Amino acid sequence: MANVASSRTDPYLSDVITHRSAGFKEGSVMLCKYAKGGGTSALITVTVINPRIHATDEYKPIYMSGTLVIPQTFFFDTSGNYRIPLAMGLGERVIKATVTFTGGSDQTMVIDFSDD
Repeated sequence: MANVASSRTDPYLSDVITHRSAGFKEGSVMLCKYAKGGGTSALITVTVINPRIHATDEYKPIYMSGTLVIPQTFFFDTSGNYRIPLAMGLGERVIKATVTFTGGSDQTMVIDFSDD
């Protein structure tokens, strides 16, 4: 069995889930259901697209630590259900979540988004 990333609400290809926001909102909630199986961990990297600026350019949300710019990532090493709020600019209409699995071959990550 292979490690699998999927979604019940959005299209996915390989380990990338693409969410198109229903309207101009200030954020979205990423709901993650991770099953570790015999694996080690999973990492989600998020990018956003603002189609009013460019149709395909992806931008990494970041946080600051002093003067360091750190891309926002989410690390999982325990099975469970996780709720992750994501801030978005008003023109950012697309979120891409890329899952990278480490170790094992039977991990699953289901990512759904809520704009409510």
